Amino acid sequence: MKIVISNTVNMPIYEQIVNQIRDAVINGELKAGEGMPSIRVLAKELTVSVITTKRAYEELEKEGVIESVPGRGFYVCEQKNDHLREKQMMNIENRMSDILKECFNAGMTLDDVIDMVRVLGKVMEENIIRIENAAIKLGKFSIKPAIINIPKGYIVGIQGDNGAGKSTMLRMLLGMYDKMQGNIYIDGIDVVKNRTQIKNITGVVSQERTFFMEEDAYENERLYAPFYKNWNSDEYRKMLKNLNINSGSSLGKLSTGEMLKYQLAFAAAYRPQVLLLDEPTANLDPVFRDDFLKILQEFVAEYDMTILMATHLDEDISKIADYIMDVEDGRYSLRECI
Repeated sequence: MKIVISNTVNMPIYEQIVNQIRDAVINGELKAGEGMPSIRVLAKELTVSVITTKRAYEELEKEGVIESVPGRGFYVCEQKNDHLREKQMMNIENRMSDILKECFNAGMTLDDVIDMVRVLGKVMEENIIRIENAAIKLGKFSIKPAIINIPKGYIVGIQGDNGAGKSTMLRMLLGMYDKMQGNIYIDGIDVVKNRTQIKNITGVVSQERTFFMEEDAYENERLYAPFYKNWNSDEYRKMLKNLNINSGSSLGKLSTGEMLKYQLAFAAAYRPQVLLLDEPTANLDPVFRDDFLKILQEFVAEYDMTILMATHLDEDISKIADYIMDVEDGRYSLRECI
C-alpha cells in the first residue's frame, strides 16, 4: 500500500500513518497475515523519524490491527470488520469534534456547518476526477504533488511546453505507474488499483496507432468489443457514418485526421466518462483542427463526457476549454477559463 504524508493537515504524522493502514485493512487492501515493512524501513520510505513509525505501530498493535512476531516482524491480524469499522467511526467522530470546535470558535452556527457539509458533499459528487498529491519520479524528471478536483462534463486543456509533463500526467490518469505516490480517482475509482475498471470508463485519443491497422472498423469491433462491458454496436456504426469514416477500409489506409475521428467513434461505442487526448491536433491543418474541436464540444454535450486534452497549441485550448491545467517543469495546477 501507499502511505501519503501531508504537511498541510492538522494531524500528527503518526496518526496519518495509523489511519491509512487501518483503512487499508478495512477495505481489504491489506490482508490478514500480510507482512508489514519494519519500523526502520517505513521511516526511511516516508522520510520520517523511526520514533514516529514506532508510535504508529504501537497504536495499531493496541487496536489489534497488526501484531509483532518476535524475530520475524509485523503482520496484519485477522480482523472482524465490524470492530475495525467501529474504530474508524470513533476516529472520524473525534476529528469531526475538533472541526466543530474550530467552526464554533469562528462564530459559525450549527446550521452554517450543515450547509457547508452539504455544499462540500455536492462538490465532491460532481467532481469526476480527484488528484490527491499524485506524484511520480522518472529518472531526472518528476511530477510534483498537488491536489486538484476536476468537475464532470467540462473540457480541460492541459497546457505546457514540450517536455513539461503533459503526457506523463495523462499516463498517471490511466494508472500506468505502479510506483506513483498519492492517489488519483476517476468517478471514485483508484486508477492504479483498478485498471480494468478504469479502462471501461476512460478513452484515449492520440496520433499513435494502437488498433489492428491491417483490419477494417468492423473487424476491430469484433476484436475489441468483448473487453468493454458497455459496448454498443449500433452507436459505433452510427458514429462511423456521422463522421464519414470508410468502415470497409483497413485502418492503416485512413489519414491522420480520419484516424482521430475513428477513435472518437470507438469511444462513443462504450461511452467512457473521461476522454483523454494527447496532442491530437499537432501537425494538422487549421481547417481540420477547427472541425475536430467542434466535434469534441458536441461529444461533451451528447455523451456527458469530461475531456482532458494535452496540447502545446494555446489557440486550440482557448477555443474550447472550460478549465486549464497548467503543467510546468512537473508542477501542475488548475484554473477556470474566464
